[in-house]
Amino acid sequence: MAACLICGLCWASAVAAQQSARFTGEVGGEMVRLNAAIKTYQNVPYVSLSQLAEQLGGKARMDGARVEVSLGGAKALAATNDTAVAAGRMQFALAHPVITDYENAYISLDDATKFFEQGFQVSLTRNDPAANDQVVAPSAPKGATAETEDPKALLKTLELPPPPAVPTAATEPSPAAPAVTPTPAPAETPPAAPQTATPKGPIRHVTVDAGHGGGDTGTIGPNGTAEKTVTAAMAARFEKALAETGTVSSGPARKEDRDLSIGDRVSAASTQSAGLLVSLHAGASLSPQAPLIQIYHAPIPAEGGDLAVCVNRAKALAQAMAKALASDDNAPTVAVRSMPLRLQSAAKMPCLMVELGSLNQAEGEAMLVSEEQRGALVDRLAKALATAVAAVNTQR
Repeated sequence: MAACLICGLCWASAVAAQQSARFTGEVGGEMVRLNAAIKTYQNVPYVSLSQLAEQLGGKARMDGARVEVSLGGAKALAATNDTAVAAGRMQFALAHPVITDYENAYISLDDATKFFEQGFQVSLTRNDPAANDQVVAPSAPKGATAETEDPKALLKTLELPPPPAVPTAATEPSPAAPAVTPTPAPAETPPAAPQTATPKGPIRHVTVDAGHGGGDTGTIGPNGTAEKTVTAAMAARFEKALAETGTVSSGPARKEDRDLSIGDRVSAASTQSAGLLVSLHAGASLSPQAPLIQIYHAPIPAEGGDLAVCVNRAKALAQAMAKALASDDNAPTVAVRSMPLRLQSAAKMPCLMVELGSLNQAEGEAMLVSEEQRGALVDRLAKALATAVAAVNTQR
């Protein structure tokens, strides 16, 4: 998969005006009316899941490759670029995948009522859509959809293998779902980074970002384990293991348990003159067959330029890490994916996001809580990154 899977696809923009979807429903004994602009992809109408949740008094929060919707004390977790949804102990499948840009999640118009009815027992009635001349159809996105790479194939070549077959609802995210035009929130925009956007010279230092902190707990496991607790332990072990390889030095983006904006995390990397920023997370997959390690890099922008150079280097590192992990004895299952990363948009340096395990599943939570099992996995990851850095530095 040497090129983006959806390079020729985009949001429908052939009409001058756009429709809006209208719903009525009842929440807490009160009648509510909802209205959301319709965007069309491959002839399928989509609406903002975040917008619908907010109008119902809830919220939707993007977290890497998933979206968490909270409403009335209940939560539903949807994998992006996939059709699977988990709400409490119940799982169900949508007709179309949930798709995202950097900040928002979108659900197909046909799936919206099902999502809230099965996920939150909130019954919505869809009214006939009415034309809304005030909303202009969006332009084609610059980002790319999630791509899945086979790490075992990387043992022979760094070229990506052909795309896998489209999975069923219970499998990992489909590579055929779109990503809409990235629109990072202004609050997340970091101060001007002192380093140039074009990577120069070998990678000598890695800034390790422990995902979540402070009031942002991240995913909560079935037994109450907060993702921020797991990632803090991961990051400390990862830094130590990296140092022991002697390949690169490392330092933290987050030194204490507190809220940090993306700008703060990027600034920490900038001040340390990092050649690479790695953000560690605990996975929260909806599939029991999810890869044990998932490595994300940003899609390569079609317009090229300095950002493309950064992303190309990140992609090469992700592939080389997967190759190193796949060649190990008792190799863990690994997936390399492409999806929009807010850190990458802000950092102006190569960035990777790595998810380990599945914290939202009882067995996965037990593994991540175990210092021995978690530590062994993190050590493997650090060694793989060191091998990848050495390979990429040689290829400069």
